[in-house]
Amino acid sequence: LYRWRVARPRAHWRAERSHRCCAMADDEDEEVIEYAYEGPRNAGEEVELKVSVEDEEGNTKEKTKMFKLLGAREGVGKAAYTNGDTYEGEYVNGKRDGKGVYIYKAKNWRYEGQFKAGLRHGLGVMQYSKTERYQGFWVEGKKSGQGTMWYANKDIYTGEWLDGEKHGAGVYYFHETGGELDGTWEAGNYVHGSWVDKAGLKYIGRFENQLPSSDGEFLFPSGVQVKGYYKQGKPGKDGTPSLQWVQTDVVGPPAVSTATAK
Repeated sequence: LYRWRVARPRAHWRAERSHRCCAMADDEDEEVIEYAYEGPRNAGEEVELKVSVEDEEGNTKEKTKMFKLLGAREGVGKAAYTNGDTYEGEYVNGKRDGKGVYIYKAKNWRYEGQFKAGLRHGLGVMQYSKTERYQGFWVEGKKSGQGTMWYANKDIYTGEWLDGEKHGAGVYYFHETGGELDGTWEAGNYVHGSWVDKAGLKYIGRFENQLPSSDGEFLFPSGVQVKGYYKQGKPGKDGTPSLQWVQTDVVGPPAVSTATAK
């Protein structure tokens, strides 16, 4: 049996792994309490304030005064926070709710989209920088559902998200190497599917630590199919586990008849 040599597995997988496929901007933010608000409010509640006052003779008198509190923010308004952040958009019952634009001054982020109960919720676009942005769905402030992330290094991920992590079916494109991961993700990690390089070589199998693991197969553009499995060893100095490919079978391309060849 002719032994096919699948060259450059460790080096090539390390190159793909190093392209920050799972590293991205931190999208957590905290609610800022102090702010200056311009816009409509609901009618404020009237409250009664009672104060007991004792005179020089020891007699106690009770004084009462009515105060009207500020109503909750409602409708379209503007808010400027003490940390430099700004928001302009819709409010419901005092919280950001509906369409709006929130600018994070310290991080230089800009979010435009839907809010619910003060959090990013629904369809929206977060611009992290000139070259890095996310466009898709959010749930309670985190990326969840279908969405696409454009990274600063020009890599692209498009697919499903959950709690801010790649989770479900998705495709990751490596700009520098031309490689592509197309399969299943769990909590930000690629676990099963295919990897294709720019020359058309395809590997299908399971992944662990962002590297191939256990049973898999290589499909060459010529039609040759090489089956086997990967063994992951101890991590090296760079933290990348060593890889050993064990070949078990080779299937050649379909035979071409003389009539077809002519």
